[in-house]
Amino acid sequence: MDLEDFKGIYWWEWIHRFLGRLIGVVFFVPFVILLLKSEVPARLIWRCAGLLGLGALQGGIGWWMVSSGLDKRVDVAPERLMIHLGLALIILVLTIWTACEALAGQGRGRGAPGGWRAATATVFGVIILQCLLGALVAGNDAGTVYNDWPLMNGHFVPYVDWSKGIGFVFFHDQGMVQFMHRIVAYLALIGITAYAIILAQKCMDDEIRLISTSVATLAWIQGILGVATLVTGAQIGFGLMHQFVAVCLIVLATLLMWKVARADRDFRLR
Repeated sequence: MDLEDFKGIYWWEWIHRFLGRLIGVVFFVPFVILLLKSEVPARLIWRCAGLLGLGALQGGIGWWMVSSGLDKRVDVAPERLMIHLGLALIILVLTIWTACEALAGQGRGRGAPGGWRAATATVFGVIILQCLLGALVAGNDAGTVYNDWPLMNGHFVPYVDWSKGIGFVFFHDQGMVQFMHRIVAYLALIGITAYAIILAQKCMDDEIRLISTSVATLAWIQGILGVATLVTGAQIGFGLMHQFVAVCLIVLATLLMWKVARADRDFRLR
């Protein structure tokens, strides 16, 4: 890495840190003011305080991630990048959930039938898992290899050197990391599509059906963007769109899970 390359990443890193601190201030100051005015419902105080604590923890994990690139390597450890992204997604999900709780008021229903809540949580979990695998792909620059599709250099499964150990293979081997990301994507597309089709036939709640269909549609768009990102060698434009749609998917999946948890009698089966 030369000086010009360092200057480029320096400003991205500076903006990232500045935004992180700014988000903390924007959250902390209004929360304290509203708390002093006794305008925060008791059921939301612990949620907001927890979000604030997670934000502080995220800053610490961010430095832990960055420090991995200051000794013996010039890039961050992929597994630490995955943890940093994972906590960011948890904070996003909990923020959306808390906002929905604040807007809707105290819940009084029992939610949708247990099977639907479990199925929705599974859809949500698979999307989160796929995002975490995406972090491993990014951290290992795995999008710059095996740029053919649907095979990988003409094979379904890439060559893997298992002599380096299971931990290395699943967290650092470019071929294996990309292979896992592909396989989970296929499973996610099949599962989410089936979920949306069955729910559209069984659920009478128009909002839940709309969000479910949107999740399935966006999942297919995300899959197409993933292939485009791959075959172009992780071209920055496609990569950014791929990441943006992933976040949109998580937001919609969170809203869907919250709606199903609150559905009660509004969620009826034909």
